Amino acid sequence: MTFIARPQPKISAVLHPPTGWYQLIFRYSKWLSSGLVISLGLSLQAEEAKAVAFTFTNIADSRGSFSDFYIPLGDGVFVSDPAINDKGTVVFQSFLDAGGEGIFTGSGGETTTIANTSGSFSRFADNEPTINNEGTVAFFAGLDTGGQGIFTSSGGEIAEVADLSDLSSSTFVYNPAINDEGTVAFSTSGPGGSGILTSSGSETTKVVDNSSPFFASVSDPAINNDGTVAFRATLEDAEGQGIFTSSGGEITTIVDNSGSFDSIINPVINNEGTVAFEARLDDTGGNGIFTGSGGETTTIADNSGAFSSFIDLALNDQGTVAFQAALDAGGEGIFTGSDLFADKVIATGDSLFGSTVTSLFFQNNGLNNSGQIVFTAGLADGTQGVFRAEPVPEPSEALGTLALGVLGVRYLLKRKQKKQ
Repeated sequence: MTFIARPQPKISAVLHPPTGWYQLIFRYSKWLSSGLVISLGLSLQAEEAKAVAFTFTNIADSRGSFSDFYIPLGDGVFVSDPAINDKGTVVFQSFLDAGGEGIFTGSGGETTTIANTSGSFSRFADNEPTINNEGTVAFFAGLDTGGQGIFTSSGGEIAEVADLSDLSSSTFVYNPAINDEGTVAFSTSGPGGSGILTSSGSETTKVVDNSSPFFASVSDPAINNDGTVAFRATLEDAEGQGIFTSSGGEITTIVDNSGSFDSIINPVINNEGTVAFEARLDDTGGNGIFTGSGGETTTIADNSGAFSSFIDLALNDQGTVAFQAALDAGGEGIFTGSDLFADKVIATGDSLFGSTVTSLFFQNNGLNNSGQIVFTAGLADGTQGVFRAEPVPEPSEALGTLALGVLGVRYLLKRKQKKQ
């Protein structure tokens, strides 16, 4: 075989190519940019009808040292759903093959143990841990000594936020919520009444309780970075209920059942002060997912179409609401809007990591500001696991960037020609 040496171009030829080269590039760039603009226009026209695609990451599953992420108990299920922060780090609770249980974090590779029952903790119960953008994890735990409390873990150091050892065994502790400032909101409900408190470890502050002249009970706290706490409350007349916020001691009604809503539950709040919630409608008996901030409410999805009921929801700072819903046709799924196909993230019957999804679990800290969604799933092959869904950028975004780049090249070439 004969090799023919190709002479290397001179540096001056590279930096100052001949005029014909500019004309050639300009001609093809004109054609390419026109095609991209047409493609971009067509892509934007079809954008509304196109479903958002997701890729999936396996955070942890039962093929390794984890045994169960949920356990059916009679008619119910013992499950602690995962939470996610804006960096994509997931916190979850699991039982272990070796015995016991623990709380862990992961992003798709190795997992980190936050706390487990091999030390001073005896149980984590059916409470969902949560994580903020600083990586601090908040969780409820029982102690080997018989006490219990709310704890945080940051940089491997565990701190007690609130000692709840004095509560009776019949008192229920709701899932803690944590903001980026490290303030934890939590609530308790039992024979002694109910209340919502916040704590950063050094001081515990009462937000509201049933000793107020308005509320008979309070529950389900959520907190944003401004320290505003959203919560559900029943009113003194025992007939009224609603979603409220507390900021600096001032109580604001987000929505109550004096209008078109009947039963109102599951509040979540974002850093813009918008609250999402689930409610049943007075007149139709239907139910749906809604958002509001104290005035008019917006319907995200309801059961007038393909959805039969709603299970849980999450809200990010862009106003995106992700929710789990049961379907009229059977099965259930996680969605980000009312369109059964365009807004679907994942549903039972879908393929996932070589098997088929048979069950799904999702919670109100399962969506971040990048649109990533974390959930627990059971698969047909018997695997249980925690998985992260990640939206794939729309093709129109890439086309738009490329078109702008080509148009920019044409502009520079045109200037070069004028100079020549």
